[in-house]
Amino acid sequence: MTKALAKSQSSLLKNKGIIQLAVTALAALDESHSARWEAFSNAEKILSVSAEDTSQSLAVQIGDFINKSLLGLHGQKNGKLGAAQGVLSFQDALHLMISGYILAGENFPTAGNDGPFSWQEEQLLKDSIVEAILENPSIAKLKFLHGLMEELETNLNRIKSEESKKEWADQINIDDLDDDQWGNWGDEDVDDTNSSKEKVYDDMQLKLELRDRVDNLFKFLHKLSSLKSRNIPLKDGALDLDNNFTGDPYASRGLLYKLLKRVLGKNDVPGLEYHSSTVGQLFKSGFRRFGLAQAKPSLADQNIILVFVVGGINGVEVREAQEALSESGRPDIEMIVGGTTLLTPDDMLDLLLGKSSYF
Repeated sequence: MTKALAKSQSSLLKNKGIIQLAVTALAALDESHSARWEAFSNAEKILSVSAEDTSQSLAVQIGDFINKSLLGLHGQKNGKLGAAQGVLSFQDALHLMISGYILAGENFPTAGNDGPFSWQEEQLLKDSIVEAILENPSIAKLKFLHGLMEELETNLNRIKSEESKKEWADQINIDDLDDDQWGNWGDEDVDDTNSSKEKVYDDMQLKLELRDRVDNLFKFLHKLSSLKSRNIPLKDGALDLDNNFTGDPYASRGLLYKLLKRVLGKNDVPGLEYHSSTVGQLFKSGFRRFGLAQAKPSLADQNIILVFVVGGINGVEVREAQEALSESGRPDIEMIVGGTTLLTPDDMLDLLLGKSSYF
């Protein structure tokens, strides 16, 4: 159908909306995509439930997701399983870890600059991240690894080469060696010992450098977890509407939805100021002189509301903005939603930790 509708430029322009919906539906129905999305959605629900419990429970779940991504990596190497079977990728685990730290900052207000988790809990998370990167540095293009990727790749290739040589050596029958080779074994042992010491030292240096980079990553996560405490409206609870508006305990809503619900309900939002037109102000000031009180101007009084998110907006936020308008019971309002760009999950990771990040 999409090919038929897009057979000419005029038809493509005329039916672009239907074509986009059809392509999106096909992608959503693709088993390779739906399995991964279902696994990720279930993981988010588990994090939300764990965040209502204790910080220890939440940290354990984050670590579990990272370890599961490692299992998926081993399976891909062996050709047994992969993301298509619903196994979380390392990128997915990073997404979930970011979400987990933000949830920890929201649910555990005692979290300070040292992070929402204990030293032991966070150390386990760091070890899992280090192990994942050492086993396959190319699984995620992370900006904090800039300048270290070549060394990590070299180290991985060396380990693979040594494993191959060991497997090959184990297959050699010692009876096939002639007597002349026995006399050289002592010298080879000395060379192997020196080479082994150098490799151990190089490995230690690389791991220390990688751990320093990972420590910086977690300092960034600490900042994310403290966003609520540093944002006045969020800190004061001005936007703390119930996370559950539909009866579903997992249906947590985003900041844009909560903001629009308050605006459309004509509730005050700290830090948000609305100024009506100059002509309107003149009329209202004139009414006040005659003792006719006028209601405080509100953004919801307008028939058209433009919502623009600097930095980008994602598909979930667009949907939630539409839901907020629908639930407001104001069919007379036309809402135009936009942003610097339309963000995908991969874009979000790239902005936070990838080449486009400021971290």
